[in-house]
Amino acid sequence: MLAKGYEAKAFEAQRDLLLNQVDTLKARINIKDGTILNLNGQISDHKEIIKSKDAIISTQGEQRKIFEANTAALSLQLKRQKRKTKLVSFVGLLTTGLVTYLFISK
Repeated sequence: MLAKGYEAKAFEAQRDLLLNQVDTLKARINIKDGTILNLNGQISDHKEIIKSKDAIISTQGEQRKIFEANTAALSLQLKRQKRKTKLVSFVGLLTTGLVTYLFISK
């Protein structure tokens, strides 16, 4: 009988120890769950940042296409203006030479 009482106390002590370990494990699980929730929140924040950066990159790509088209148009205008300037300077030189010839020949 004494042995049964001793075994009962041993089992009760072991049960208390196991319940204490279960409580500790539950607390650790709650901490891990909190960490997981925090990290999931950070992941969703980072996804939003990535989406906004992708939108900015897309917008900048469109702006680049527009700027390249404008640059091509301005380059064409510059070539035309250079051609006009050369033509006007040649015509001016030719006119000056002709006027000078006519003035000297009279």
